[in-house]
Amino acid sequence: MDWRDVEEKWSALRTRVQERWTDLTAEDLEYIGGSYERLVSTLQETYGLTKQQAERELEHFQNTVRV
Repeated sequence: MDWRDVEEKWSALRTRVQERWTDLTAEDLEYIGGSYERLVSTLQETYGLTKQQAERELEHFQNTVRV
């Protein structure tokens, strides 16, 4: 799944994102709003990941999630 697909289907995918990264709050998800860069930075802040680690996690998420 391409990230554009995630952005377009954010309302349907935000539950999956929260299931995967349970420390993200409803406010975090609202702020992210499907933005790749915002999700990367929020994962970095919330989980103490490097940018590369967060991007790898998102790549894995993109490759496994289906809508």
